[in-house]
Formats: sequence, C-alpha cells, structure tokens
Amino acid sequence: MVKGSKKQPVNFIDLRGAKLNKSRLIQDITWPTTQNRLVKWFRKSRLSSRAVLVLIIFLLIVIAQIVNQFFHSASPIPKVIRSQINFTTFVPTNMPHDYLLQQNSYALDKSVLTYTIQAPSNQQVLVSEQKEPSNFDIDSFQHDLIKNKDTENTRYGTAYFGNIEHSQIGSLVAAGTWVFLSEPLQAGNPHELVTIMKAMDKY
Repeated sequence: MVKGSKKQPVNFIDLRGAKLNKSRLIQDITWPTTQNRLVKWFRKSRLSSRAVLVLIIFLLIVIAQIVNQFFHSASPIPKVIRSQINFTTFVPTNMPHDYLLQQNSYALDKSVLTYTIQAPSNQQVLVSEQKEPSNFDIDSFQHDLIKNKDTENTRYGTAYFGNIEHSQIGSLVAAGTWVFLSEPLQAGNPHELVTIMKAMDKY
C-alpha cells in the first residue's frame, strides 16, 4: 500500500465482472428470497379468497332453502291422506278472497285425490289429482277431445281449458301428476278455473 493512500472498501466481483460492494451483494441475495415468499403468500391468499367465496355462496344457497321452507307452509292436505299418496300434489294458494277451498272435502279413492273449491259463482269446482296414468293418452285428450279449447301458462307448464259434454274443465300435467278441474258448464265461469289453476302450488 502506498503511504498516505486511503483504505479502499472491499469489493466483490460477480461472474459477469461487475463490481459490487458487500451490502449490495447481500441485498441481491436476499431480495429474490423475499420476492418468492411474497409470491407464495399472494398465491395462497388468492386460493384462500376463492375458498371463502365458495363457502359464502354455499351458505347463501343453504340459507335460501331454509327461508323458502320456512315461509312455504306445510301441505294443507290432512296427514292421514297425505301419507297414502305417492305422487306430487297441488293445492291452490293465495287465491282471491271470494274463492274458498273447503278443508273438509279432501278424499282419496283408488289413488285419486279430490277436493272442492267454492267459486265466486257459488259453484263447486271439483279438483282431482292422480299420478300421470301410463295407460291413457293425456296429450290426445287435451288436444283432440276438449272443445272450445284455450291454453294458459302456469308456473308448472301449459294448462288446457274448455268444454267436455256438460262440464267446463281444466287440465294440467306437471311433475308426473295430472291435475283436473271441472264445474257445471252453464252455471260456472271459465275464468274461475283459470284463476284456480294459476294459483296451484306444489306440495
């Protein structure tokens, strides 16, 4: 060392020939490690966020089902009759106040459920329901045998209305069940059957 010259800092030379001091070398070694940790943390946090989102969606679906069951009242069909039925049943709900479902009219005979509704015309509308029969062509019945036919859309599909002999009728096939409405042709009002059919709820 030349007398009187200042002591120079220790330099490190990387493989590329660039001179780096000690603190810079430590920084260069440490930063990739920190960067990798940040990348791993970010990836994990993204996965965690997705898991939380999926969990929230699942909980919302469960809550919606619970709320729906809570507000959807139990079937009005008496339990002793309901226990003998092996098909989906339909009962009108939220009908206009001048329609009266007669609770004591429920009956089950040869796997056919029947009940009556008093309509504003003071006529008794007979509702009959049964499992969709395999030995009867309901489509042909609805398209060919119903006179003065009209159709209406309901929550459960297309319902057919019209006349058969001395009765006004309504017919709907939904969820494997045939729902059939009838009332006297002359005394009844065809709009009453439409109102009842559109108010049907599944139980």
